[in-house]
Amino acid sequence: MDWWESNKYKQELLEEGKQLYDSESGEGEKWFIYYTDPWYCKYHWEKSKCKVPNKTAYRFTPTRGIKGNKEKLTALLKEDDLAYLRFKKHGNI
Repeated sequence: MDWWESNKYKQELLEEGKQLYDSESGEGEKWFIYYTDPWYCKYHWEKSKCKVPNKTAYRFTPTRGIKGNKEKLTALLKEDDLAYLRFKKHGNI
């Protein structure tokens, strides 16, 4: 989600006196704006909660190549522009 643009649009709606979307009633203007750039994707790795000794020596590097995650992700996003919306951020694994 593009928080910068979403909050800017939310402020515009509030200045115009419009009601913001309420999920319980289903009424109001939806103000969330999502990234639709075909190359936008974000990996989230929270190293601070990692329980591995010497965690400062580790870093996250997604794999490349034909079987690598970077290539699979690129192929998926080329097929479906909004595929990233199907994935959820996982908590402590």
